[in-house]
Order: sequence, then structure tokens, then C-alpha cells
Amino acid sequence: MSILSDMLDGLVTRLNTVTGMHAYNHPVDAIAEYPAAVVLIDRVNHALALGGNSVEVDMRVVYLHAANPSDEAFLGLYA
Repeated sequence: MSILSDMLDGLVTRLNTVTGMHAYNHPVDAIAEYPAAVVLIDRVNHALALGGNSVEVDMRVVYLHAANPSDEAFLGLYA
């Protein structure tokens, strides 16, 4: 496993601890259940990553929810 995949999987694992959340570490063709999050790697500073013991990565989390979530369901994400 690479450090990047470990970081990506760690964030997905953490997001999946949110009640009702379905998180993915790759783009998916269809989302069956909401709310959902897709975590993507946006940018890696290759010069820094290849030059030593450091890595600089930008990740994007795309949060998806049903068209009209009830207030109760939405607030449940913050409980």
C-alpha cells in the first residue's frame, strides 16, 4: 500500500463512522444510498514527495445528499 492510498482509505474509514454516511475512495457510477461522500486526490506535490520524507496532498470530498432531505435527517449528521 502506498502512503496516498492509506491516507485516502483512512479518510473514507473516518467518514463511514458518521451515522448513515456511505463513503467511497473512488468515483462511482451510481450512488444507491444518501448521504454519500466521494473522496478524490486532487493534487500531489511530486517534487516534495519524491525529494524526501514529506508529502503534500490536496484531497477533495464531494458530499452528496438526497434532493430534499428532512431537517431531522440532515441534523442527524451533526449529532
